[in-house]
Amino acid sequence: MGDWTRALRDAQRNGVGPRHVLDLVDHYHRLGSRVSAGALYWRLRRAHPSLPPSDGWPVETPKAPPPRAQTPNDVFMRVVRTHRRAGLSDDQIRPELERALVAAGFAPDAERI
Repeated sequence: MGDWTRALRDAQRNGVGPRHVLDLVDHYHRLGSRVSAGALYWRLRRAHPSLPPSDGWPVETPKAPPPRAQTPNDVFMRVVRTHRRAGLSDDQIRPELERALVAAGFAPDAERI
């Protein structure tokens, strides 16, 4: 992140006065954790009298929830579905399923086929 005086100079150069800068800082605080300090810096550098303090913020999009943990059944379904589509028999699928279960950290349990 750059020097804050640069951001303030850019705001001033764009015709933004102290009240507008304080309004930007106030809005930054209201946004809370949705924006970083870098967002305030960016917003100050791009401030303009015609752009309201509440507009033009690079609000972070919510992060996707972490993927759910893979279960043995997930491995089973993926392997069996893929290999059945390829025309393999249960006897041909069984070793592939065992390898996939072990690779995913599970005990081999090919009795489900």
